[in-house]
Amino acid sequence: MLQVSMLQPGQPASVLTQQQFEQQKAQLGDKTAICYCTVGYRSGLYAQELQQQGIPAVNLIGGICAWTQEGLPLAAAAGDGSSVQTNKVHTYSARWAYHGEGYTPVYYGNEYVRVS
Repeated sequence: MLQVSMLQPGQPASVLTQQQFEQQKAQLGDKTAICYCTVGYRSGLYAQELQQQGIPAVNLIGGICAWTQEGLPLAAAAGDGSSVQTNKVHTYSARWAYHGEGYTPVYYGNEYVRVS
């Protein structure tokens, strides 16, 4: 299984889903969490929640769509921990596909940031 929309090519272990982060946050110390989602709304709420818990967190304004509109690289992580550069970008749905030119939107139900 490949995950798409990772911001740091070559370093997939440093990119965590919200679930992975929640499981590991005690071990992460005072590292700053950079939260992102499709356009930055859901990740902004999550960053605020983390800040209220005393965890250093910032929101990637504009989300991954703004990242791709700047032409910045994305990586896909494979099950073996390796990563490859990709032009596929996870967007919440077709309605939110504001990706940059040269990127292909991918839609599925496993969001990177889910705020309950």
